[in-house]
Amino acid sequence: MVRNSQGLRRTVLTLSALLPMLLQNSVHGASSAPTLADTPRDLEARIRAVLNSGCLELAKTGVQVVALKDGSEIFSKNPDIPLKPASNQKLFTSAAALALLKPDYVFPTIFYSTQPVRQGILDGDLYIKGFGAPDLVGEFWWLMVQELSRQGLREIRGDLVADDTYFDPVERPLVWPRTVPEDSWVSAPVGALSFNYDVVTIRVRPGPTVGSRPFVELIPLPGYFRVNNRSVTTSARGGLVVGRGFQQGMNTINVSGSIRLGSAPTEVTKGVEEPALYALAAFQELAARQGIVVRGKPRRAAIPEDAVELFRFESKPLAAIVRDMNKNSNNFIAETLLKTLGAQFVGIPGSTAKGLEVLREYLTRIGVSAEGIALADGSGLSHENRVTARALVQTLKAMNEDFELWPEFLASLPIAGVDGTLQRRFRN
Repeated sequence: MVRNSQGLRRTVLTLSALLPMLLQNSVHGASSAPTLADTPRDLEARIRAVLNSGCLELAKTGVQVVALKDGSEIFSKNPDIPLKPASNQKLFTSAAALALLKPDYVFPTIFYSTQPVRQGILDGDLYIKGFGAPDLVGEFWWLMVQELSRQGLREIRGDLVADDTYFDPVERPLVWPRTVPEDSWVSAPVGALSFNYDVVTIRVRPGPTVGSRPFVELIPLPGYFRVNNRSVTTSARGGLVVGRGFQQGMNTINVSGSIRLGSAPTEVTKGVEEPALYALAAFQELAARQGIVVRGKPRRAAIPEDAVELFRFESKPLAAIVRDMNKNSNNFIAETLLKTLGAQFVGIPGSTAKGLEVLREYLTRIGVSAEGIALADGSGLSHENRVTARALVQTLKAMNEDFELWPEFLASLPIAGVDGTLQRRFRN
């Protein structure tokens, strides 16, 4: 959904070649659920009825329906007017990533040192270099710690160093709207080394008695944050204010307001600043649980030229990561993929601008006209994005015509009424 200057909500409505099932005969039964269209003419009538309905009567919409079999246009209305795509932007990003990087591409995370490990001791710094893996949740960091433990590491006498220079230092696209709070999970910062999608979940539970402090639980890494809990448990219905601040290099969780005694917990997810240091904190905590002691401090720096690789950890295949992105409309993954495209095909460090350069070249290659297209980010959060229904359909057609990419691309899309961001939609 998008909003024009008068505040009118508008929808970019794209019905594409992906929907031939609308043309097949419906299965008739006792149910009063809507039936499917029997012919292209029936489908056109159904679409016009929707477009003329009250909720869309004043909206500006772009629609194109194309038959996969022969490419013929079944229906269109304003297919070439530029509109804000919102998360439809991710279709471009995922198509380009799958086509250029390939579905089996993996993101490495590489561990280096300048000293050998002797008798379980690394008498120097341990470097962790990130290459944009967007799926490094706790279990994967645990596997990395397990591998170091298997190699016999028990003590790191130097510092724990994150090298996140594979991406530029701009952690959020500059074109993102200021109306989106920086601590929002939808605008989590993007770095080459990350942990848990660079977000934290704050769970607040009522205290044991009226007047007591509620319990604040941070998931998954409580030790990394300073918590300012000024909230109170009350007998009446209250309201909590939960925010994430960043002061003097420290992420702080601020909780105020009230929560009613005996009520269900409140959960809020927030983005985390300094993602590379967040990742180091996760590694250090998991290492301590495994009996690996870190004597030095966490910091960021590029790996030295004489560093030697200890081992590398590989992410899930790109196809699985794209599935996570599209099913859940994950902005963090989308922006990470865009920067990765820039790093791989234009040059290190990867940036939003470089990624957009690659994306535009890819869309031109598959026959998408540049007219009416303005690309500002990889996720669709920016209000500066503009696309057309025709551009989206052409991208979907290109995916469908590629035998290698189509199964992975199709599997990544949420199913209406079943899963992902469409789980609770299109049910009637």
